[in-house]
Amino acid sequence: MFNIVKFLNILFKIKLKLFNRERIIIACFPKSASSYLSYVLMEITGHKKAYWKGFTGMSQNFLYLPRIVDELSKNIVLQQHFKYNLSNYNILKPMNAKVVVLTRDIHDVVISIIEHIEKDGTSPIEDEPVMPTFKLLSYENKIEYVIDYIIPWYIGFYVSWYRAKHDGSLDVLFLSYTQVTGNVNEVTKQVLDFYNLDFEYDIDEIKNKKVNFNNGKKGRGKDMLSKEQKNKIEKLTQYYDDVNFEQIGL
Repeated sequence: MFNIVKFLNILFKIKLKLFNRERIIIACFPKSASSYLSYVLMEITGHKKAYWKGFTGMSQNFLYLPRIVDELSKNIVLQQHFKYNLSNYNILKPMNAKVVVLTRDIHDVVISIIEHIEKDGTSPIEDEPVMPTFKLLSYENKIEYVIDYIIPWYIGFYVSWYRAKHDGSLDVLFLSYTQVTGNVNEVTKQVLDFYNLDFEYDIDEIKNKKVNFNNGKKGRGKDMLSKEQKNKIEKLTQYYDDVNFEQIGL
């Protein structure tokens, strides 16, 4: 009997040997300026945008091997909201993949999520669908809802990549929303250096091109969340004594 899983894994290994390509991989918080950074990198490198997720409704947390096999012959920039886990390790490690992990102050994330839901009616995390009556909640209850049902994903995402970096499982470069929005030229240089890539480019010319980028006010989350709400977020980190959460403002 034909085994499609075995066939895909064999094809994956064969294409990896055949195609030594440049793969810029960005694992990111939603609403972390990842679209902006990936846009800049694609403009500089000429690499294609990659989609390594499954079909609509499937979890983004797991890289989808059929799509990866299809794109192994291309130089790519991947921007996806996926955690580090054993399944993804077994795909990334054979590539000798390096991963840029893009995060944001978690308090600002709460406010940004609320704005996203109010505008689009959907959660930025496909695994966490939004309650139908979200828009009818008071603003305080919207904050509580986001902290209770969506922010745990962000904490889990950060913990997974923090551990991957610090136990040496993969080569990981942490960057933040503040760095990208504050000095995209410096961040771009860091990313290109991380991947040992050398391109000539005019960052001002790229920045002047039209790009869909919403630059939210930094630090507003701490001003808008109550002490109790900030403590509730802090409590989500209590089981991870080995993890330093300063990268996300905790």
